[in-house]
Amino acid sequence: MSPKSSEPKLVIVGDGYLGSDLAKSLDAVMDVTLIERASHFTHAPAMIRAMVDPALLDRALIPYDGLLGRGRVIRGEAASIDGTGVMLADGTQIAGDYIVLATGSSNSAPFKSATGDIEGPRADNAR
Repeated sequence: MSPKSSEPKLVIVGDGYLGSDLAKSLDAVMDVTLIERASHFTHAPAMIRAMVDPALLDRALIPYDGLLGRGRVIRGEAASIDGTGVMLADGTQIAGDYIVLATGSSNSAPFKSATGDIEGPRADNAR
């Protein structure tokens, strides 16, 4: 089921714990767009455990494809934000009635990817 055009548009920039929880909780009642540069959600506490038990790595790196039932996840970086929405680095404009900045934290490897690509944490963990 897709969002109705009369629903408020929520744009969330960043998918840390706050961004993903907010997106999931409002997906049923708003037109939700989540903008994230990474290809996957990184569950940081599990990354610590995966250093000891590499079999846990796939459970710590969670793809975004199943996060939202109606909304959408866009892989990209916000270049600017104003009262009408978010402009991505590639020039795409994402309209929004509400904008939430939830960019999270940055940590050193092996806990988060510097590039946003899933292969970075895999290589750091293997090393």
